[in-house]
Amino acid sequence: MLGNWWIDLWRIFLSQENPYAFIEVQGHWGALTSRTRGRVLMRRFDFLGAPFRRVEVSVDADERRTLIGLHGLQGGTSADDGAVDGTVTWDWSKPGVLAGPVVKAAGDLQPWIAARCAGKNFGDALQGLVLPRGRRFALELVPLEKGLDIRTTIEADGAFTAWGITGRGLKVGTQSKAGGMQVDARLGLADGEAELRLDGDPLRQTEFVLALKNCDPAQVGRIMNDLGEPSAAPATKSAGRGRLDLDFKGRVDLGSPRDLRGLGTYTLNDPELKKVRLLGGISSVLELVGVGATTYELDRATGTFGCIGGRAYFPDMTITGPQAKLALAGEIDLKGMTLNFAGDFSLPRKQGFNPLDIINLNRALVSLTRIKLQGPLAKPETRAIPTLQDIVKQNKDKDLGKIPAGILE
Repeated sequence: MLGNWWIDLWRIFLSQENPYAFIEVQGHWGALTSRTRGRVLMRRFDFLGAPFRRVEVSVDADERRTLIGLHGLQGGTSADDGAVDGTVTWDWSKPGVLAGPVVKAAGDLQPWIAARCAGKNFGDALQGLVLPRGRRFALELVPLEKGLDIRTTIEADGAFTAWGITGRGLKVGTQSKAGGMQVDARLGLADGEAELRLDGDPLRQTEFVLALKNCDPAQVGRIMNDLGEPSAAPATKSAGRGRLDLDFKGRVDLGSPRDLRGLGTYTLNDPELKKVRLLGGISSVLELVGVGATTYELDRATGTFGCIGGRAYFPDMTITGPQAKLALAGEIDLKGMTLNFAGDFSLPRKQGFNPLDIINLNRALVSLTRIKLQGPLAKPETRAIPTLQDIVKQNKDKDLGKIPAGILE
């Protein structure tokens, strides 16, 4: 009765219950010069492929434009999924797909529901992101000659979970582009700050840049170990904890995040570095050869690393303290979560000549000490007293931790 445009309009709503509607037409039924206004109450329906519980829809249409108001658009299956208010507009003066719809919405909708409007797979992938009450969400969708320009902003001030990882203070901006989208995120992570950029297809291979600042290395380690799985217990804060800064740039398949590929740098300051899990029982071993825990502190680690094929390569890890240095090179199997490192512990030369140094057995043993770390990342085995085989065959470890050239391709 109102014309094909009215039929096409309601095809974007897939309703499971019959709506209640009030329609007013000024002019002749179905005439292009008429003006149609109305209000529709809908429950249990899909809009642009996303599930919703309830909405009141206002309609104001004439030959120039069609404006749909979305009032209290409640998403998902429960009140925790949130709601938005917004508009859907067609400008009939524009040709073809450029006429619309242009969608604008804002509220506290959970992001996965809005993502379903861009595709079912994308929406399903974002169901791992659960934001607290008080979140803020905004969406703008504009049709282009080829595809859609989709922009969103997401903010959450409190604690949230993302695929089993706990964070706080999330701020995200996304923008669609040819071949995928660009995502820029800032959040509190592991008692520090994190910045992340994704550029590509979020469901397949995507370029990404990650920066960690002032993070707790113990919590970061737990996140890596439990990647994609909920933690058994929340992390606890400890006085005098370490501080980790890390920068990484590369590519990742978000379906298999441990197969990431790229290069990075790190700096770790930790007053208890010699006790972290990566070093296993190295503290007690060093004390056996006369390196006292209070005399030779190890409190800072720096180096570079590269990742490819499910492995992380560390060619130049240097752990230092006021009077000691441990140089390590090695690799971590990111899938099996095992490691293999080897290196040398050394003490700096003292100023001047002291005859007692000639008979100082501790310093002589330390100068020969070659550290080996192997086994599970959570609890590796440590061997520090050299054997004849270690001394003769040190060259067998000369390529340990060397970053493969293919990473740069």
